[in-house]
Amino acid sequence: MLELIKQAWQTLLSKTTIDEKAKEIITEVDKRIEDVKKESKDVVKAAKKVKSELKDVVDAAAGKEVKPKKRKPRAKKK
Repeated sequence: MLELIKQAWQTLLSKTTIDEKAKEIITEVDKRIEDVKKESKDVVKAAKKVKSELKDVVDAAAGKEVKPKKRKPRAKKK
């Protein structure tokens, strides 16, 4: 879909002149797209954590013994 939008934009640019405001809008949209990508990666990480925690809850409800997970050691600062 993004490719289609780019192609349509290039076609439009070849037929018209563009003013500074339109360039600013393009820049802003590109920035927002990058921000959305970063945030969606964070959401995926959080969802994976929730999934693992839900599995523990299901196991505990079933009466299985749940062992606490070991924490990763913190990286030493240099």
